[in-house]
Amino acid sequence: MGRYPHDGPIQRSEANESASSATPAARTEPRLLLSADLPIVPVEVALPTPEPAVATHADLGDGLDDAGIAVNASRRELVVLDGRLENIDALIADLEAKRGGGAHYEFVVLNEQESGAAQIGRALAAYDGDLDALHIFSHGSEQGLLLGGDWFTEQDLADPSGGVGGWQRALSGDADLLLYGCDLASSDAGRAFLASLSDLTGADVAAS
Repeated sequence: MGRYPHDGPIQRSEANESASSATPAARTEPRLLLSADLPIVPVEVALPTPEPAVATHADLGDGLDDAGIAVNASRRELVVLDGRLENIDALIADLEAKRGGGAHYEFVVLNEQESGAAQIGRALAAYDGDLDALHIFSHGSEQGLLLGGDWFTEQDLADPSGGVGGWQRALSGDADLLLYGCDLASSDAGRAFLASLSDLTGADVAAS
């Protein structure tokens, strides 16, 4: 897993971060948003079944800008990118150029040899109820997301060992969780996954 600070050189690290022990912050009831305006992630690589969604590189950069990422310097936002995306360094540079206003956010690139959910959990351990948005760019299908080395589905959300429930400790009371590059909102199974993810994390969830 590689983390990219907003104001430092791009580096890749394998260091694990300890889990947060902070108490979840009080939060309002989460909302589930199914937006047709959210972008689709670019990819031109062969993936395991189920069949993933495909789009262009330009859509991803423009889409993050449209989603309103971190234009306020008081907001902290984390952008997670699956390592299978093409031209990761160029993409990060594009997104940095769009952020403006001295906003603070970090990038994490998932290692495809390890569970993506576990890597995201370690990245979120650096936050203590002060993360305003989590953006996840990945390949996906109508049933789940390809994160790191695994397909991430509703079945994983039901597994207590998956650690997704712990994500809530990192998120602010009105945090957004935005998923890009998947077809989750287009099926009943996908919408059930999104609803479960919202319930489990307490975040307002939106997906393409």
